Amino acid sequence: MSGRGLLRRIAACRSGATVVETAFCMPLILFMLLGVMKLGEVMYARNAINHAVEEASRYATIYPTPTDAEIKARFRLRGLGFIPKAVTATVTRTQYSATVKSIEVKAKWNYTVDLVVMRLGPFNIGAKRRVFTAT
Repeated sequence: MSGRGLLRRIAACRSGATVVETAFCMPLILFMLLGVMKLGEVMYARNAINHAVEEASRYATIYPTPTDAEIKARFRLRGLGFIPKAVTATVTRTQYSATVKSIEVKAKWNYTVDLVVMRLGPFNIGAKRRVFTAT
C-alpha cells in the first residue's frame, strides 16, 4: 500500500470522532452546569436575605419596643435556613419627631463564587428595609 493510500484511509476513518468531540465539549458543558448551579445558589441566598430583612422589619413594627439584638435574632431566625455567619445585619433607629421614628434593617454579604478552576467575586448581596412606627 502506498503512502497516499494510507493517508486517505486514515483521513476517511471516523470511528473515534464522537469520543474526541465529546472529550472537547464535556469540560465546557460541566463548567456551564457548575455556573448555573452557583447562580441558583446566589439567587437563593439573595431571596433568603430579602425575606429575613422583611421579617425582621415586620417584627420591629408589630412588637412594642424590640431591642436591636431581638431584631437581629429575628433576622437570623427567618433566613429560610440559609443565613451564613458572614452576613452582617445592622439596625438603625432614627427619631423624626416626638411621635414618629423609623427603624432600618440592613443586611450585607460579600459572596465569593468558587468554581473548580477559578474564583469570582466578591459580589455584594444585600437588602435594606425601613419601617416607620409611632411612639
